[in-house]
Amino acid sequence: MNLSHRSGRGSGVRGPGALLLALLLSATLLAGCDGDGDGVTPRPEETTPGEEATAPAPPEETLAEGEELVNERCTPCHSLDRVYAEDKDREGWTSTVDRMISLGAELDARERQVVIDYLTERSESP
Repeated sequence: MNLSHRSGRGSGVRGPGALLLALLLSATLLAGCDGDGDGVTPRPEETTPGEEATAPAPPEETLAEGEELVNERCTPCHSLDRVYAEDKDREGWTSTVDRMISLGAELDARERQVVIDYLTERSESP
């Protein structure tokens, strides 16, 4: 029984299936590429056991803006001593700032993030 029913042009996928296969193969190859040509994809920062990965510190000007926003937007209802007495991680400050916004604190999305970054950095600093 002769299963070779194609002409001498070789075997393979043709038509829309060939395009789909080519796109999937290309996407797979590109997913492993980091773009610098060495073929090595960088790994996320490694931590030692018991150590949590932390985000890089915000730039100095962001911290200064965060301090200013806390002074302007938080002190109408709280003393700075009360704000700074809290010892929270990023998740804790995010929850607190979101709760304060729901109660009327006026922060847009960018200002919210600046305040969270500032309070988190201040809490994590020695």
